Amino acid sequence: MGSFPTCELTDHVPDEAVTKCTACGTDFGAFVRRHHCRNCGDIFCDKCTHGRIALTADESAQPVRVCDRCMVCTYNPFLSFFFVSLYT
Repeated sequence: MGSFPTCELTDHVPDEAVTKCTACGTDFGAFVRRHHCRNCGDIFCDKCTHGRIALTADESAQPVRVCDRCMVCTYNPFLSFFFVSLYT
């Protein structure tokens, strides 16, 4: 299993750099696609990217895919601290 990302925006991870979901460790393949979290830039499977949020305060901003970890960070700063301490 990979290390969990922080809640901060980081560089977009190249697809070829990751063979497993960063969160759950599921192998990517023909039936399990890679999805980038638009907040942290890491790569996850569909099951670990349930969240869709607008990343700017702009009223016309469209919700984008974010990982479950970034979703927690966005809506509960206390849990964000808890997760960061677990995965770092």
